[in-house]
Amino acid sequence: MRTKASTMQQSYKLKASPFGDHLDIESAITIGLYPDLPRENIIRLGNSSGTGASLVLTDINKAQELEEISRRVTYLEMNNSQQFMAHFTAGLFFPHTDLDLFPTVKARLKH
Repeated sequence: MRTKASTMQQSYKLKASPFGDHLDIESAITIGLYPDLPRENIIRLGNSSGTGASLVLTDINKAQELEEISRRVTYLEMNNSQQFMAHFTAGLFFPHTDLDLFPTVKARLKH
């Protein structure tokens, strides 16, 4: 799971998966897998789905909270959005084709 959250003018990259814990952050940014953010803003969550499942199975309050959250979820068909599909297909290339989105990589490659 990947998500981007903005808080008080700062962007964070939250990477949730056991696989992501083993990736070199600089390499992942260089090929466009991670956004070019300050490195301290890239937060690895580990196996958050496993942790969440354990919490729900062992804590009735968490299970009830999950049910409440699931009732508020809205399903979006993203492939109906031309803008999303344009961004999605542009992001399929490794390394990313728009180096302006990766200024630290662009500067490093110039040297």
